[in-house]
Amino acid sequence: MRTVVLMLLLLLPAVVCAQEFGTIRGKMTDRETGEPLIGANVIVYSTPNRGAATDVNGAYVILNVPPGRHKVTGSYIGYKARTIE
Repeated sequence: MRTVVLMLLLLLPAVVCAQEFGTIRGKMTDRETGEPLIGANVIVYSTPNRGAATDVNGAYVILNVPPGRHKVTGSYIGYKARTIE
């Protein structure tokens, strides 16, 4: 019984900390053709070192983003960079 209680107490901080961050996900496509932009860069300006590259479907996922409003910029060679909030 003590082992179970000890395990629960050790796991509690991990559960609490895991809820302090969120995820930003989306998809980058060409506005005219709808084709995915593979390998585009997506950066969150309000958090240092947070960003991702799009996959073969143009999708991206940025993990461990603190709660709140953020400016996200997408860029791709040959396209004008676009920032959204």
